[in-house]
Amino acid sequence: SGCIIEYVGRLACMCGTSAERERAHDYIKWLLAQRLGPVSVDILDRDDVTCVEIPKDSVGFITGYRGESLRRIEEQSGSFLFTNGTDGKDRSNDSETLLIFSHDVYNRKKA
Repeated sequence: SGCIIEYVGRLACMCGTSAERERAHDYIKWLLAQRLGPVSVDILDRDDVTCVEIPKDSVGFITGYRGESLRRIEEQSGSFLFTNGTDGKDRSNDSETLLIFSHDVYNRKKA
């Protein structure tokens, strides 16, 4: 998001510009929502996202066991990644959309 986030217990303290804090809030909201199920994000008016179509049969390889591969990519690139959620009921599409979020285009390309 571009802002600094420090956790004090269960409290997340954010320091940065208004836009940076707003992005961080969105990212944290989506991260927590993923614990309950698939998350779908409207990306039309966002300038902090890159979309990559991944064949459904490759999604497991990309994400890794319990998302470990994605977390490693996030750590190395300074980005936030997840698949734009469907609940698995849409069988008409042979791919899933990987969303790569970062305030920095370079970070998104690195991911």
